[in-house]
Amino acid sequence: MKTMTLYHGSGLVVQKPDISYGKKNNDYGQGFYCTESEELAREWACPGEKDGISNRYRLETDGLRIFRLKGESEESLLIWISVLLSNRKLNMDTEEACEGIRFLQSRYLMSLETADLVIGYRADDSYFSFVKDFLNNRISLEQLRQALRLGSVGEQIVIKSQRAAAALEFEGYEIVDWKEYYMKRLQRDQALRNMYQELKQNADVSGRYMRDIVKERNSNGK
Repeated sequence: MKTMTLYHGSGLVVQKPDISYGKKNNDYGQGFYCTESEELAREWACPGEKDGISNRYRLETDGLRIFRLKGESEESLLIWISVLLSNRKLNMDTEEACEGIRFLQSRYLMSLETADLVIGYRADDSYFSFVKDFLNNRISLEQLRQALRLGSVGEQIVIKSQRAAAALEFEGYEIVDWKEYYMKRLQRDQALRNMYQELKQNADVSGRYMRDIVKERNSNGK
């Protein structure tokens, strides 16, 4: 049996999470979004100039159906992007990019309907822009893989079912000072953007781009 300590950054104390409360267009759909990083939860609790709340929970995962959407293989990354795009809507710049999305949805989309718990990359606005660049053939799959390691945002854990929510035990909360953590959030995001721009400037001439993956799969009839 594995025990996880989870944190949820919010403007409220959340003793009994409601999985139906979350937005349907979040990264992995409706659910209760957490992290194992207390520092990140504190930053997420302060998106503006107002004190936030870091809620702490204990979760026994024995018997839960866990879907892991975090991996560095090509297939893992393409499955992750497909799930992301099924929940978060994205206006693309070209028909080629739209074709790429249709291809991913038809070949790699995974249903999360039977999941109790989803563990995967966190795609905040910065990371979502990296995905958009990949779909628009501005960066290769290898560059996207490297970009997802930037900024140390780790992974997010999403409570997807009532069974998992019932297993989540509230342990307490702490008030988060926005004067410290709002700035930390901004500084982390700016540092991430700077690192990404440096990575993006070095073209991956031998890398595999979205158009290459579509062309290869279509030519093979798979």
